[in-house]
Amino acid sequence: MPAIQSLQSRCLRDSTTLSKWYVTNMIEPAQVIRVLNASGVSFVLAGLHGLSAWMREPRATKDVDVIVAAKHVKKAVRALLGAFPQLEAVA
Repeated sequence: MPAIQSLQSRCLRDSTTLSKWYVTNMIEPAQVIRVLNASGVSFVLAGLHGLSAWMREPRATKDVDVIVAAKHVKKAVRALLGAFPQLEAVA
């Protein structure tokens, strides 16, 4: 299992680095993960950041996609807006 976690960490780091070259003031996936974990939100990292370890070829992306448990959506939105005031909620 440690080898898989190492691969996931490396691919997430690499996709973050690639994305930072193209996105000004990027909110990093690790920041989003920390905020949601600290808030007790059940979620899964999705999108290219989430798939990079599976693909074994990190890619740049403009967004950090998460899938949040339905019962935690409001909590996740509050936590993310509190941590990142530059974001705006869209219904």
